[in-house]
Amino acid sequence: MALPNFLTPLPSALTPDGNYPSANGIEVRGPNLFSVWGTFGSATVKIQFSPDDGATWIDIPSASWTAAIVQYAISLPNGGRIRANISGGTAAQVQVACGPIPQ
Repeated sequence: MALPNFLTPLPSALTPDGNYPSANGIEVRGPNLFSVWGTFGSATVKIQFSPDDGATWIDIPSASWTAAIVQYAISLPNGGRIRANISGGTAAQVQVACGPIPQ
């Protein structure tokens, strides 16, 4: 069974403060690639990981940006849940995409 992803950017730009694609994130396994772009307006975008199905969220070290990135690879061999957290800033219009890296 294929795991869900948010490889296709969300239909509208994201604004602070929130978690995307949802507060519960998405289940991932193996290597995945993130892209983050748009107008940040001093907002911070962080990728967070949950090892316990969304009960606890941990910021992934070095996965925090205040400006666009082209790509960021993350590998979760044992799986877990991930989400993008957008906080702070004003007038932010940020897009986030994530999807599995083909093996």
